[in-house]
Amino acid sequence: MRVEGDRVDRESIGELFSRAADEGKAYVSAQVKVVKQTATTAIDEAKVGVGLVVVGGLLAYAGLIVILVALFAWLADEIGPVLSGLVVAGVTLATALFMVKVGIGRITAAVAVVSGNGKLK
Repeated sequence: MRVEGDRVDRESIGELFSRAADEGKAYVSAQVKVVKQTATTAIDEAKVGVGLVVVGGLLAYAGLIVILVALFAWLADEIGPVLSGLVVAGVTLATALFMVKVGIGRITAAVAVVSGNGKLK
């Protein structure tokens, strides 16, 4: 309703619906912009986190190699270089195989839950 002096103009239903639709479009557009900005900020933060995890993982891997070489050198004095290499490699491979087996089991369980055929432990 518009008031001009002593005269009152009433908007038609069509005009009211048109204005409501325009305001609804503006609201949705503003909400989409907020969601896009929030997602962009979250993705930027995640990029930094992923980079730190990758570098940290590489450093941990390098540290593990140093430990294994030191173990080899220590055992080489005790049991000889060939047997020392076999012991260090065997223990390392056994540990890796165990971790892979457990990881595959967890992935299989998660896939079963997602597909509706199982429960997580």
